[in-house]
Amino acid sequence: MNTRFFWLPLAVLTLLLGSSSLWLDSQIEGWLTSKYLGDLQETHLLFRGTIPFQESEEGLQAQIDTFNEAQNNKWTVVFDEKGKRIYPEKLNGLSGFEKITEERLKKLTSSGVHEHVLGSRPNRWFIRDERIKIKNSTYLVRIGFNGEELQETMGTARIIMAVTLGFLILVGLLLAQIGSYYTYRNLRKMLQQVRPIAKALAARPGLQTKNDEMVTIAKSVRRLAANMEETVAALADERDRFSTVLEGMDTGVMSLDQTHRVTMANPAAQRLLSRTDPLVDHNLMDVWQSPDIHELVEEAWNAGTSVREIEILTPTRRVLRVNGTANETDQTLVLVIDEITQLRALETIRKDFVANVSHELRTPVSVIQANAETLLGGALSDEKSAPLFLAAIMRNARRLGQLITDLLDLAQLESGNYRIKVEPMPLGALLDNVVESLSEKADSKGMELISKWEDNQTAWLDERAFTQVFSNFLDNAIKYTPDGGQIVIGSEVNDGIVRIHVEDNGPGIDPRHHHRLFERFYRVDTGRSRELGGTGLGLAIVKHLALSMGGRVGVESIEPHGSRFWLELPAGDQPHTALAQLEGMEIK
Repeated sequence: MNTRFFWLPLAVLTLLLGSSSLWLDSQIEGWLTSKYLGDLQETHLLFRGTIPFQESEEGLQAQIDTFNEAQNNKWTVVFDEKGKRIYPEKLNGLSGFEKITEERLKKLTSSGVHEHVLGSRPNRWFIRDERIKIKNSTYLVRIGFNGEELQETMGTARIIMAVTLGFLILVGLLLAQIGSYYTYRNLRKMLQQVRPIAKALAARPGLQTKNDEMVTIAKSVRRLAANMEETVAALADERDRFSTVLEGMDTGVMSLDQTHRVTMANPAAQRLLSRTDPLVDHNLMDVWQSPDIHELVEEAWNAGTSVREIEILTPTRRVLRVNGTANETDQTLVLVIDEITQLRALETIRKDFVANVSHELRTPVSVIQANAETLLGGALSDEKSAPLFLAAIMRNARRLGQLITDLLDLAQLESGNYRIKVEPMPLGALLDNVVESLSEKADSKGMELISKWEDNQTAWLDERAFTQVFSNFLDNAIKYTPDGGQIVIGSEVNDGIVRIHVEDNGPGIDPRHHHRLFERFYRVDTGRSRELGGTGLGLAIVKHLALSMGGRVGVESIEPHGSRFWLELPAGDQPHTALAQLEGMEIK
């Protein structure tokens, strides 16, 4: 058996026991010293209560003699306030008691009490000096205690500690013998299991070759350590990659402990909750004040998983989809947070679009069907009624065709398949062509068309898209302005932007409708719009055409009544820069 398994633990045990004995010895001596000094304080109190200090020195000395006889192994010396000894006349070999030094006299003068140890082992005195004022006189009373009793007590304690230490060392010898036997046996078993693994691992240089069990084990452990370092490095790389993924995700991820304290949160979670301060180490109730999230957390802890859609109303309304999954192994709950505000908005738009298209298609189809059934029922031979039914069928068929055409155009614009070629072009000729094409319609209602633009103005545009946008504005103005009204078409240039507008003096549009006018199928007056043949898609198409050209559109109310629809485009003498994006465009 290798002897190092025996002597090493024995040496450690002996060192620990020896150090403990020295420490214990100093602790006991300190405690006894404090006890004796405290005893001297009690003796001073007893002295003051017993000695009334007679007027004569003989009476004082007689009383102190009586007091000393009653004290065991204590001596009392009395000085006047200047340090001159009054009692006793003879000290009988008590060196150090005969006077009070200047240094101690100063300490007594300032504090009134001074404790100290006089002499060295084994002849030590524990001394306590105190100022006592009786009547009009001040005395310095020194009471000393011989340290022989302390040395005797410490000697007894050291003998007990030595015997105990010897006993513990003997017990340690026995335990070291037993422990070394079982340790060596277990190491042998471990070595037999480690050797096959160690041989398969990469060797490490620097080991001495020696036929020794410990060296063999050290080699095996060194090889295992090399493999462990590679594993730890791989785990560190994995952790860094995981951290990078978490920080770069748009999805928020948070982990909670059982007290709902946030233990981890990525930047996306902080952004989704609109928090500027760190989330970690805060309670979930403090960072997310929503009853729904706390119900989700409780449900996830109980059921293992829970999914909910939760609305956040501040600073803006948003919808978050939260998936909570509990991990029972490490008592952690993980929350995965996705913002689905835009998705829900698109779903709402899709539902509204389907409902609106169905409604818009149903109306003309119903009219065509009803009139066709009437004609087939015998009205076709009625020369007076038949043309009316046929005109209704033709009118609604055209409306149905226009609706389908607008839907196709809108689909092409939204999908990006509508081909736009933007280039700088003069506005005058294009505006003249549109006004000329609709002048007959305006004349039929007795309207006045007023043109206010300069022929030399140019803008970045697509000719076909611009014509369709401007035609829609002018046609709507003619439709919804009463007979005899006035329509002004004009343009101006400011800061590299050309604004073309069409304004009328009709009844106008309530400002609360302005922000929705360019939505699909939105109408201010549904009945009148259908009566005039509108599909509800014209302004939606106009908005997309304007955006495709890098421009923007809007509507304003004018005083005293009327509306102004405008189109803004980059000026032709400036580099082409888009003025608005589809999602970020503001309709004024």
